[in-house]
Parts: sequence; C-alpha cells; structure tokens
Amino acid sequence: MKNVLAIGGYDPTGGAGVIADAKTIKETGNNPLTIITSLVPQNNNKVYSKEEISKEILEEQFQAVFEDFNIKWVKTGVLSKHAIELILEYHKDYDFKIICDPIIKSTTGQLLTDKETLDLYVELFSKCYLITPNYEEFKFIKHFMYNKLKKEKYYDENLKELSVLVTGINDTLQKYSGTKIAIFNGKKINREVHGTGCVFASAIAGFSTRMPIISAIKNAKKLVLGSVIYAKKTRYGYNTNPIFINEKTIYKNLEYSLFLLNNIKYTLIPDVGSNIAECTILPKNRYDVCALSGRIIKDKHTGGYHRAGEFKFGASKILSDVILTANKYDPKIRSSMGVRFNEKLMEKLKDDGIFCIGHFDTKKLDNIRKVGFGIDNAFKSHLLDKYKQFMEKDHMHNLENSFRNAEENVDNLKIDEEDLKINKINKIKEEVDNISNILTKNLLDKSGHFLHNEKIINETLINSSEEINVEKNKLDVEIEDECTKISPEEYRKCNNCEYCKNEIIHNFIKFKEGYDFTLDMIYHKGGHQIEPTIWILGQNSIEIVKKLRILEKTYRKL
Repeated sequence: MKNVLAIGGYDPTGGAGVIADAKTIKETGNNPLTIITSLVPQNNNKVYSKEEISKEILEEQFQAVFEDFNIKWVKTGVLSKHAIELILEYHKDYDFKIICDPIIKSTTGQLLTDKETLDLYVELFSKCYLITPNYEEFKFIKHFMYNKLKKEKYYDENLKELSVLVTGINDTLQKYSGTKIAIFNGKKINREVHGTGCVFASAIAGFSTRMPIISAIKNAKKLVLGSVIYAKKTRYGYNTNPIFINEKTIYKNLEYSLFLLNNIKYTLIPDVGSNIAECTILPKNRYDVCALSGRIIKDKHTGGYHRAGEFKFGASKILSDVILTANKYDPKIRSSMGVRFNEKLMEKLKDDGIFCIGHFDTKKLDNIRKVGFGIDNAFKSHLLDKYKQFMEKDHMHNLENSFRNAEENVDNLKIDEEDLKINKINKIKEEVDNISNILTKNLLDKSGHFLHNEKIINETLINSSEEINVEKNKLDVEIEDECTKISPEEYRKCNNCEYCKNEIIHNFIKFKEGYDFTLDMIYHKGGHQIEPTIWILGQNSIEIVKKLRILEKTYRKL
C-alpha cells in the first residue's frame, strides 16, 4: 500500500474535494493523505462561498505530511497561488509525480483563478505527469499558454512531452503538442453526479502507483462508472460513491459468499441444485457474468450442501439471463441466486413487507431460454404498479406545474366536448321549436301535411344525433393525440390511449431512472421445463446470502 497525497478544496458534503479524493484513493488500494487549500461550502444545489487557507497553515500541512510520509504520487484539485508555489518548492526536493485536475473555469464558464495564479499553473504543468482537463478547459489552457509563451518568447521543452487526458464521455490521451496516444470509450448514464472529476483524477493517481498510465486510466474509468451507478442520493442530486469492481473483486465476493453459506442451514436448495452469480458493472453478455461451472447440491448424508465446480465467467446461461435483464432496469443489480419456491414463504414475505417481490407466469414461456423474458415482464409489471402508486400519492411535487398544465389541456378538451354537445342540443331544440311553431300554425291542415312535418322532426333529430357522435369521436382522437405531445415528465394516467399503455413504463423509468423502484426477488411457480424458483437479486453475492439468511429464518418459522 503506497501513499497518495490529494491537495485540494474541502467540500463538507464529501461529494467532491479531498474527501472524495481520499475515498477514491482508498478504493484503489492505497493510503490517502490530504492537504486542504480552501474551504468550499457547497452542495448539489449551489456553492455558498470559497475561503482560501492562509499561507502559514498551508506550509504547516505540507511540513506535517512530508516529514512523516514517503510521497511519490500527488493529485491536485482546487489550488491557490500559495498552494502552487509550495507544490513547486516541495517537488524540487521530493520529485513526486503530479496528476493535476486543473479547476480553472466553472461549468458556467466563469474564471475561478486570477492572472497571477494562471501564470503559476503554466510552470506547474511543466512538472506534471498528467493533467486531466475537459475539452473546454483544455482549449482555454492552450490559448492562454500560447499567448503567454509567445509574449515571453520562452518555451519549456517539458511541455512538449506533457501528457494530457482530455476528458468527456470518451477520453483522449495525447501529448500537449497534439500527438494522440489513445482513446478511451466510455458509457453515458443519465444522472448528474457531483464530484466525478475529482474521483477520476484521484483514481488515475491511485492506480498509477502500480501500473502504466493507459492501464490506470482504463481502471479509473471503471471506478468512476461504479461511483455514478452507486452514487448516494441527496435532496438536490447525487454524490459520488467510489466503488471499484473488477474480476478479482467478483471472484473474491463469490468465494466469500459460499463461505458464509456454511453458517446458514441452507434448506431451500432446489432438487436440481442451486447456483450463485455476480457480474461486472454494466454487463454486455453472459461472459461478463461469473457463476459456478457446476452446482450447489444437497448433501443427503449431512443435510447440508456441497459445491460442484469452480467459478467461471459465462458458466451459467440461466443466471446470466436473470442478471442481464434485471441490470437493464437497475444497474446496481449485479448478482442473483436461484432457490426453491415455496408459496407460503412468498405470502409471508409479502405480508411482512421486508422485500419488494415480483413474479411472472411461466406458462407463457416456450422453453428455458426465455427466463429473461419472464424477468423482463416481472420488472415491467412492478414498475407499472409503482407508477400508479406514485401518481396516486402525488409525489411529483417538483413537476407540479407541468402536470397542472397537462391536466388543464385535457380538461379544456373535455370542456370543448361538453360545449359541443350543448350547442348541438340547443340547435336541435331551436329546430324542434321552429317545427312545432309550424305545426301549431297549421294545426287545422290536413293529416298528410301533419305527418310530413312529423317526418321532418324525426329526420332532424336523427341527423343531429349522428353529427354529435361524429364530433365526439373526433374529440376522442384529439384527446389521444394530445397524449403523444405530453413530455415524459408530464405523463398522466390514460385508460383510452394505446400510446400511454405502451410508453408509460419506458417514460417512468426514464424519469425515475429505475433506481428507486427495484426488486429484491422474483419468483415463478414452474412450468414448461422450468422448476418453481425464487430468484434472489442483489448488488453483490454477499448481499444475496444475507437475503437468503432471512428467507431461511422465515421458512423455518412457517
């Protein structure tokens, strides 16, 4: 375990700054040390202020750290003029490698440093192992440095070899001169998370202690992805939660989960045996899912179980289908285990309300290859129910105005429909009154003339009624079309519109990101070559065993 020093601002929420740096460095397997350059009271809503630490306190922090620890890697974030001067001074004596996350401009384009500090940044960059600006920051840095170096007719040869990682969804590693080295493709998750830049640079620093820069960046991207998927929800947004998951982590979790099974009286083993699996972050196919190549089988002699096979990626097609499908709805679900179905157990668990439970009907499945289809249906049914509850409880307070406008639009259409009916009825009444007047005036006329007028009345009534029905049908179509114009955030319940029925789940998942309404387990009662099974779902295999322990205790009490 090597020491990695993070120098930057203090964010009291821990989503960014040196707290996020320390958590990330620890996750990479290193010892985190920190120096605070400024106090930045902020949260996911706003930045309240920024107060720089005095030069004296900064010097004491540097002295305390470097006197007692061997520092070879340094990551920097928010820096003041005095902080940069001290970094350059200590770099001469200790020759540590610097990974700089240059926080020069805000996301709104506001300059966060003065001209004097920017001049010092140029000198700092010449000493850096790597800098990690985003595209806009890199454009500004190049423009500023070009003008400065041109004006002073000075160029540090070290800048030519400076490695720059231009960050975004896809990151580009290049030399400052423009020579591209590598491109790292990323995955976009529709979630605004506070502090991902800090986590990324700190992760690169942590991994660089034991691997080349390209490998360090690849692993750092995995860690950032985990920090976003497992981000902590706050009132105004999300804070990063650094989590690094690789194949080694998965093997370790699975082996430990089997060790924990020894402490459970495992009686819910299906007749065909059981299995447990865990996958990488955002798995693409079954080869990202690790499971036993054999089974967890009942031991008839001891009453326990024994393990058959070793953990391998791609070993279980059924569990892969379960995990890959569930992961689409909730990326935090990375593990599953199949146990024996018991109807009384499921009823008891539902009554207790400990777990969120879904199910699907296997009679609709043709063969064992379509278990994933059943899991998909279970999640859709669950989310549809949650959507209805969500609407009934009116939790969408932050979208209240949008909903009100949408409802008013629909109400206006209904009012128009009622007005149309009233106008038509009034028109008919007027026509009937006119005909009645004619009849009254011609009351003494011949019978045939009276019958002729009666025929006119009937025809008028029938035609008017047909016109009302035609207009009503037009309005029904308009109301249905109106649903397609309402944005996902303004979605409403509709019993008449097929568009709503088909799109409601997709839009609800998009709005709520699917993360708040997950399932702990899904069951089916058997049929079509599939044994009745409960699929336990969880963030990792250790969590699966914890849930299994609750199932076993509940089952024994039945």
